[in-house]
Amino acid sequence: MAAMSTMGAMGQQAGQPQDFNKQFLSMKDSLSIIYHEWDLENIEQRVLVKYGKQAKLLKSSRNRAMDPNEDTEWNDILRKHGILPQQVKITQNDIYDSAVEKAQEEESRRLENLDLDELDELEDEEDDRILEFYRQQRLAEMQAHLDKEKFGELMHISEPDYKREVTGASKDTWIVVHLFRDSIPECKLMNRILSELAQQYRATKFVKIVSVECIHNYPDANLPTLLVYGKGDMQGQLVRLDRFGGMRTKRKDIEKYLLEMGAIDSSLRRSLPNENVSDEESDDDSARPVYFDLSKSLRK
Repeated sequence: MAAMSTMGAMGQQAGQPQDFNKQFLSMKDSLSIIYHEWDLENIEQRVLVKYGKQAKLLKSSRNRAMDPNEDTEWNDILRKHGILPQQVKITQNDIYDSAVEKAQEEESRRLENLDLDELDELEDEEDDRILEFYRQQRLAEMQAHLDKEKFGELMHISEPDYKREVTGASKDTWIVVHLFRDSIPECKLMNRILSELAQQYRATKFVKIVSVECIHNYPDANLPTLLVYGKGDMQGQLVRLDRFGGMRTKRKDIEKYLLEMGAIDSSLRRSLPNENVSDEESDDDSARPVYFDLSKSLRK
C-alpha cells in the first residue's frame, strides 16, 4: 500500500490520468519479488504422512483429476472422515441383475418395432424356444439323477473291501451296511428288504458283510445289525428287529427308518414291479411265513 501511495504521488497533477507504466519503470529498482507457494501444494502427500501412511503418489497423479470411486489410500482417508461417501461393493448378483435388466430392455425395444404379422411369427419362435429350454432343463435334471443313481443292488463285500467301499466312500454318498449271518432267519429277511430298497433308492449304496468279518467276535444275538454311514462317518445303527416286530418287519419299516436317518432321498425313489401287490401281501399277516424259535425249545 505504501508503494502504491508513493506511485500515486509521483508528479501527478489533479485531473491528469495516471501512467502506470511510467510509474512502474521509475520504481522497478526498489521492488523485490517474493515467491509465494499455493497453500494446498502436495496436500495429499502431507495428509498421508500426517496419518502415518507412506506416500506412494505418482507424479502423474498431480496432472489428472481425482476419481472419487478409485480404490486408493487417499480416498480411503477421505471416506473415513466423511468427505467422500462410502464405496459401494458390486456383487455377482448385482452384475447378473443388471445384465438381465439390460436384456429385457433390449427385448422390449425390439418388440415395439414389430407389426402384427411379425409378432405372430415371433410368438411361434418363442414357443419353440421355451419348449426347447424346458426340454434341455429336464434332460439336465435327468442326467443329474443318473449321475447320483449309480448303485441299485445289495453288494456283498468282505473285510479287505470295508475301508474302500464303506469308510472312504461315505464322504461322497450314504451307505447302509448289513452285518449278517446266513443261518439267522432275521438276517435273510433283512437281506430281502435291503435288496428291494437298493433297487428303489439307487443313489444310496447298500452292502452286506458277514458280521465277524466286520467286527471280530461280534455276537449273533445282535444280528441283524444295520450301520448307516454318511458324511465320512457312522451316523446311526440299528441292532436287531425287535422294535419292528422281529420277523414281522416290513420293507416300509426299514424304509421309514432310513428316511429318518437321511440315508435315502424320497425324491429319488423308484417303484418296484408289482409293488402295490407285494405291499398288500406284506401287510397281510396270513401271507407271512411262520418261523419257530427252536433255540427256546431246546433250552427247556
